[in-house]
Amino acid sequence: MSASEPVVADEWPGHFPAACPPADADDLSGTVFLLVATDPPTVHDMECAIDRKTFKNEPECFRASLSCARSAVHLDETRRAVPRLRQFVCAQADLGPAHGKIMKTRGPGHYSMWLRAKYLAIGHTLFRVPR
Repeated sequence: MSASEPVVADEWPGHFPAACPPADADDLSGTVFLLVATDPPTVHDMECAIDRKTFKNEPECFRASLSCARSAVHLDETRRAVPRLRQFVCAQADLGPAHGKIMKTRGPGHYSMWLRAKYLAIGHTLFRVPR
């Protein structure tokens, strides 16, 4: 999907607020890394802060995103630094513009990813824990 193609009304998940993802978010392209609770990933690994009822003081659009990274090293550092994430594993997927949008947010190495509705529903099947 290119920027010149019309936006489909149900292109984005229903829990995304208006104007989400942000207009300045980039098309997904390349490898994305995500911390997941299980190997293989499950639908629960695709839950956002809205689903988990966390980060309630953050803007809703960012709460609707999935936290991810462009580097497995960043996620390894995050796992070591955050006790509740130590049991998680790093999964990766090669994604393209049709899958959604991504934006550099918050601290070093942190990105927010918005998957289109049809990919969010199967997002856990896109990610693999490397062997």
